[in-house]
Amino acid sequence: MTDQLSSQVPPLAHYRLLGNSGLRVSPLCLGCMGYGKSWQDIMGEHVENEAILDTYVEAGGNFLDMANKYNEGETEEIIGEWMKKRGNRERMVIATKFSIGMRKNDPNAVGNHRKNMISAVKDSLKRLQTDYIDLLYVHFWDFTTPIEEVMSSFHDLISAGKVHYVAFSDTPAWVVAKANTIAQFRGWPHVAAYQGRYSLSDRTMERELIPMLRSEKIAHVPWGVLGQGKLTGKYQRGMQPKIRGGITQMTEKDFQLQDVVTDIAKQLNVSNSQIVLAWMLNHQPGTIPIVGCRTTAQLKEHIQALGIRLNSEQMKRLNDASAIELGFPHDFIGQGFKQNPIIKYRGNENIELDDVPLQ
Repeated sequence: MTDQLSSQVPPLAHYRLLGNSGLRVSPLCLGCMGYGKSWQDIMGEHVENEAILDTYVEAGGNFLDMANKYNEGETEEIIGEWMKKRGNRERMVIATKFSIGMRKNDPNAVGNHRKNMISAVKDSLKRLQTDYIDLLYVHFWDFTTPIEEVMSSFHDLISAGKVHYVAFSDTPAWVVAKANTIAQFRGWPHVAAYQGRYSLSDRTMERELIPMLRSEKIAHVPWGVLGQGKLTGKYQRGMQPKIRGGITQMTEKDFQLQDVVTDIAKQLNVSNSQIVLAWMLNHQPGTIPIVGCRTTAQLKEHIQALGIRLNSEQMKRLNDASAIELGFPHDFIGQGFKQNPIIKYRGNENIELDDVPLQ
């Protein structure tokens, strides 16, 4: 463990800035997707919601993630009622999303256009029992709404005080980069955060999205950080269990990676899940993972991962076992100056350059 967990400061009170903003958020974001009864067939039953929220806040946590569509609106209602009872709205950083339709047979109740964004925010504010949203995400890119319309609508909501910060989820890197550039030149609010699927068992965000986030100074707030429980050790060879509604199944590569995770977990006397989370915190410093919990015990286990430091050998084993093909152009020019073989071609072998910008 490190001083971070042994100090007088609660573990989640070691705040970090959200991207290129001054907003302070906890190093772990609490995912609230399972709060409610409408999606129990997918998410399972969650009965410790308030205890988990209270434990999170007691540990210094302030960053909650949800969406208007989660449990058909129940999630926002539960969080709104909890904040009202605790009287802690101002302390919390509330992140929610829009894009997915909430009304049937209405073509304008889905997508990223101005009508749906403004309508969704109005409804979310009512469910959350508040007059502003700290961080509003485009839930997914709809491939139809002009980027200028999205960013100008964000600008209007921020100017009206209904939203404080702009964010994107599940959107191609080129869209986010273009949106940020448009905002910069129009004097509109920039993109503060991005959500995407990222874990030790799925590192494909490293191809385009993570380099873009670094270049644009956008906070990385990934979901699916435990890989749907694929590396916990509960799934063994010979079993092919459906994982979360049959979204994915274990492959031989997953089992080989799980073997490495299990071995390192035994070395450090911690759980597989803690190793998976610690890998992300060590591999991508500054990342703010979203963690979902069914029990307070699970939350405490996740928090303890903040104090796990993996040595270079352990990181290498995990990185090698989880490596992905980066594809073109990265397999041709690398992802940085020092990786680019063309720079040092024929007579330039001795070129060195320190402090190269991330882009």
